[in-house]
Amino acid sequence: MSKSFSFSTYKSLLKGLRSKGSPSHLKGLSLFLDFDGTLTPVAGHPDDAFLCASMREILIALKERYPVAIVTGRGLADIKKKVAIDGLTYVGNHGMEMSSDDFSFIYDIGLVESKAIAQVASLVIKLASSYKGAVVEEKGLTLSVHYRLVSEAATPFFLKRLNSLLQSFDAEGLVKITGGKGLVEVRPTADWDKGSAITWLMERSGFKGTVPLCIGDDETDEDAFRVIKDAGLSIFVGKRKNVADLNVPKQSEVEAVLAYLT
Repeated sequence: MSKSFSFSTYKSLLKGLRSKGSPSHLKGLSLFLDFDGTLTPVAGHPDDAFLCASMREILIALKERYPVAIVTGRGLADIKKKVAIDGLTYVGNHGMEMSSDDFSFIYDIGLVESKAIAQVASLVIKLASSYKGAVVEEKGLTLSVHYRLVSEAATPFFLKRLNSLLQSFDAEGLVKITGGKGLVEVRPTADWDKGSAITWLMERSGFKGTVPLCIGDDETDEDAFRVIKDAGLSIFVGKRKNVADLNVPKQSEVEAVLAYLT
């Protein structure tokens, strides 16, 4: 399948969905959508990201046709507040927290890793206080360190100190370090991610038996793309090399894709 498609006809999208078993009228889909960089542009500060009115209207329309899950690295309470649409499934902390109208889920990372995450948070907050623009997003089960607003001159020094700080925790197997767009993620070493959460959801009422369509823009979204490879369709937002079936080059074009599905 081609890694790009024409927005004027959407033929590749339709072809891809039909090849996975979705009929021509597009019923039988389920949607798994990232937030930052997918439903909204990536903001310099995580607090500044918001769902625009037109995207909100599209999500409301979509949930009337399909089961829809918002799958994000943000904390569960944060994403529910940001989106604030009833009837959706919310998946936070890279799959470690989930909530819908009929269930809630929290992955138990254990006391040792919980303490390690808290200890890392304390040290990173202290480090970030020395660099203007550095933002530490504490999410309980995980931690995000944003450096998009750190000056270009200071960024290499900040990252060097941050990596030095995290190295010992990583080496001891207490945390897992992953990258992202202008951020560093500190996560438990547990074998659970966005892909694991989607696999779990696909066995639940509402999602079971559907054809999953997953859209995301960052490194952790590729965990989700891999698990639906045979059963569904994935769309990567951006131009870098990825494992998705299709690409949209810019976040601003995601709205057109989703509007087409309403």
